[in-house]
Amino acid sequence: MIPIPYWLWSMGLYPSYRRFMASLPRWREIQREKLVRYIRRLSRTRFGRDHGITPTMDPDTFRQRIPPQAYETLLPYIQEIQQGKPHVLTPGTIRWLHPTGGSLGFHWIPYTRALIREFQAALSPWLFNLFRTFPEITRGTTYWALTLPGIPTRRLPSGGWMGYLPDTAYLGWQAFFFSRLQVIPPSLLSIRDPERFRFQTVLHLLASEHLSWMSFWSPLWMNALLDLLQEAPDRLLEALSRRSPERASRVERALAAPEPDRWIRLWPRLRLISMWGDGDARWAWNHLTSRFPHVRFQRKGLLATEGVVTFPLEPVGHVLAYTSHVYEFIDVGTGDVLWPWEVEEGRIYQVMLTTGSGLVRY
Repeated sequence: MIPIPYWLWSMGLYPSYRRFMASLPRWREIQREKLVRYIRRLSRTRFGRDHGITPTMDPDTFRQRIPPQAYETLLPYIQEIQQGKPHVLTPGTIRWLHPTGGSLGFHWIPYTRALIREFQAALSPWLFNLFRTFPEITRGTTYWALTLPGIPTRRLPSGGWMGYLPDTAYLGWQAFFFSRLQVIPPSLLSIRDPERFRFQTVLHLLASEHLSWMSFWSPLWMNALLDLLQEAPDRLLEALSRRSPERASRVERALAAPEPDRWIRLWPRLRLISMWGDGDARWAWNHLTSRFPHVRFQRKGLLATEGVVTFPLEPVGHVLAYTSHVYEFIDVGTGDVLWPWEVEEGRIYQVMLTTGSGLVRY
């Protein structure tokens, strides 16, 4: 039987999962309908006026008239948002400008309520499917890390914020359950020193005997956390003993064991790790999976600060998050811009998003 917190969480997730699955036969129409709605919204913005977008413009005309947008072409509009000007890229209120890495240093990605709902449209069916496929993970707590400490937040003239969005903001109502099952307190994100943050994260993980699943972006980060156990075991045990001498004794005995017995003794309920495992992370994925041969691993889909493209759905594999944004694909070889249903297996494409935050063919 699923414990009550996870059962309630799953029941709240089920409508999103059901809508996603029931709408699959119409996914092409849904993509075009979403673009029609985006066009109407864009017609009420500075970007829309500059590019001649009208509320009645059809999707094909829009795609012919509006070229693909790089961050550099959107930068003047982002700067206007930073100055507090409204309705620049979206008629909605900019709640956050979220940083992500780029060739010009930080790229500032606008976040609106609409964009957060679009993230949730992918996160909710993924989580419901996760709990249903791996019910054993509902027997314990979770370590979830989307956001790591970075630059301090500051207020925008419009009332929004510049800085990293807290993980709970992506979850909406789900944060009620998440905050009761997450082993890392939100206060840790206020730590600016990376080494202190790493130490405190490992300390909380060591204190969490009932940890049953983890979800984070990079396997490099988790390997860095585990390596700290070899670099500073005495400091960690000393700090843990001040919280719980009994738990510190069990952890000390576990750390004396070789891998993978060490991790089995530290977290006997750990059953699943979800993380990125492709591209540059492939080596780190292989290294981490070898350290936890008793744990199931799930590769995350294509997820970025700008939006979500795919997410894992067992037992199918990775699916397009067609209810979240509008997706187009640029064929790297020919330069052709295609709808998702026009792509061919074996070719290389660049993903292009149009989202509720005002990113247009980005």
